[in-house]
Amino acid sequence: MPGVDDCKKESAGSALNRILPYIKGDALDSSCGIGGFIDVETTGLNACRDEIIELAVVLFAYNKQTGRITGIIDEYTGLREPSIPISKAASRVNGLTLQKVRGKCLDMEKIKSMFARAEFLVAHNAPFDKGFVTRLFAAAAQKPWLCSMRGVNWRQKGYGSRSLQNLLQAHAIQVERAHRAEADVKAALALLSRSGPDGRSYFSELLRKLA
Repeated sequence: MPGVDDCKKESAGSALNRILPYIKGDALDSSCGIGGFIDVETTGLNACRDEIIELAVVLFAYNKQTGRITGIIDEYTGLREPSIPISKAASRVNGLTLQKVRGKCLDMEKIKSMFARAEFLVAHNAPFDKGFVTRLFAAAAQKPWLCSMRGVNWRQKGYGSRSLQNLLQAHAIQVERAHRAEADVKAALALLSRSGPDGRSYFSELLRKLA
């Protein structure tokens, strides 16, 4: 199994900013595509009963030919007060309490506009995120979804675990606050921007699932 990278550990935010610049949407040409990476924090694990309490989405550009992520177009993170209690188990994981989300609302129009621009949506363990997101945003159900946990053959590359936090540790990508939506999205994008032993980015492998 590969060890932790020899390079100095860096936070997901700094890693992403170093690798991926912010670019204007009107600067993109026909060689570029647009994807949206999503992460949610929820009141619990049941998508039929539980609710989103935090949602982050990052629109990113990628080169259609090489499959490399080239930059960040837009991003949004917001909190949401649920109509049901936050389970103690969920609160222990994400650190969110009813007090922290009371009175908070997602910018639904902003999120809808970002989803509309994305050709597809990506999440680490996509079936989980999709189950929650599509309850609030019906249009998200019409988009193709890619799973960065299952869509990359991590075990073939020598990684014993597909969990995001374990993969980040193995690649020396630090997260300031694990299991918070914004940090996890940026960390996952920094991870997908890395290259495997074949020199190709992890995202290029994931992208082949759309073919």
